[in-house]
Amino acid sequence: MCSFWKLAKLSKNGRRKRVHGVWVVAGRSFSKWFEYDAQADNYVKGRDCRPRRGRLRHGDRPTQVDGPPATVSWFEVATRYVDMKWPHIAAKSRTSIADALATVTPALATTTRGMPDAKVLRGVLYSWAFHTANRPNTKLADPQAAALSWMRRHSLSVSALDEPDRRSVLIRRALDAWR
Repeated sequence: MCSFWKLAKLSKNGRRKRVHGVWVVAGRSFSKWFEYDAQADNYVKGRDCRPRRGRLRHGDRPTQVDGPPATVSWFEVATRYVDMKWPHIAAKSRTSIADALATVTPALATTTRGMPDAKVLRGVLYSWAFHTANRPNTKLADPQAAALSWMRRHSLSVSALDEPDRRSVLIRRALDAWR
C-alpha cells in the first residue's frame, strides 16, 4: 500500500523553514525536503501509487509488488533487441549484431542434451531468428525448425544472470563462446 504524510518543519541557523514530506510504498520509506507547504502538497498529490504491470510506481522509483517476476528467456530478449534495432541501423551493423547473438545464444542454453548440430543452430539463429526481414518471408526446413524450437525451449531465463551463485559461470560461458 501507499501512504503519504508531512512531518515537522525545520529551521536551522535562522534559515527558512523547510517541510519534510514522507511517503511509504510496499513497506519502503522515501522522503524529500521542500521549501514551502504548498510544494510538499503538490508533490504528494502528484504521486501515483496504482499498480502497473506488477509494480507500484511512486515518482521514478519502482518497488516490486508481491509475486515472482515474469520469466523472460535470453532468446526472447535477443529477438526483441534485434526487432527494436533493425529499422534504425545500417546493414553492416545488423550483420554484426546477428553474428554476435548467434554466437552467444547457444552458450546460454539450459542444457546441451539434445542440442541440434551447431552449424544448423547457428545458421537458423543468424539468418532467421536474428534477421527481422527474413522471419515473415522464409519457411524453415524441418531441421531448422527443430533447432529453433529446441533453442526456444532451452534458452536460459534472463533472471538466472542475476543469481549470485550462477552469474559468474554463465557470463564466463557467454564470453568463452566468442573466442
